[in-house]
Amino acid sequence: MALCENVMLRSGDALSWLTPLETPAMPRTVLLVEDSPDMRTLLRHILTDAGYDLVEATCGAEASDHLAQGGIDVLLLDHRLPDTTGLELLTSL
Repeated sequence: MALCENVMLRSGDALSWLTPLETPAMPRTVLLVEDSPDMRTLLRHILTDAGYDLVEATCGAEASDHLAQGGIDVLLLDHRLPDTTGLELLTSL
């Protein structure tokens, strides 16, 4: 294993960049904005297995509501959503 900044890398682990170290300063809550159920399920498993707390939204309006409530450390955003684009959502923040 090799240590690279705040990420533990394991040889042969393609998703090793998602495995956080046990550091209190690490972002913990991810807002996943994805309208595809299959992609959302895949990303949910990856992120929760890596130890992240997950909040999900299927459109820009839901995402805006979650962001307004606060507590989101990382935003993982689809580019094409039913009611907006990811870029439009980002510029509205």
